[in-house]
Amino acid sequence: MKNQIFSRYSRMNFGKHRGKTIGQIVEENPSYIKWMIENIDNIAFDEGVVSELNLSDDLVEINSEKLERFEDGSWNNDDLYDHNSYDNDYDYRRESWDAMTDGQYGDMPDGFDGDYSFLGY
Repeated sequence: MKNQIFSRYSRMNFGKHRGKTIGQIVEENPSYIKWMIENIDNIAFDEGVVSELNLSDDLVEINSEKLERFEDGSWNNDDLYDHNSYDNDYDYRRESWDAMTDGQYGDMPDGFDGDYSFLGY
């Protein structure tokens, strides 16, 4: 498995929490995220996830070391958002739509191209 950096909106693509977002796992079972930091060498979490957890200094350091190691070119920036955990780009855009609009604009319109400028992004 390649190096992966998970954000709050990334979906787990393996294990007992497969299909859940990292945010859901942080809320339901934060000790699992801590276990992953300690035990899985090719997985790290972005600052948004780390700031939500009450991590020991040792775990923060382990995660930071992984992030530095990944920056040596063995991963690309697309991994930060983990597009590969989605079956297709439409699923990624739909999930992003739901997260960005929080239901205020209903379902994602057909043909939506990912331009969130009307939301101020």
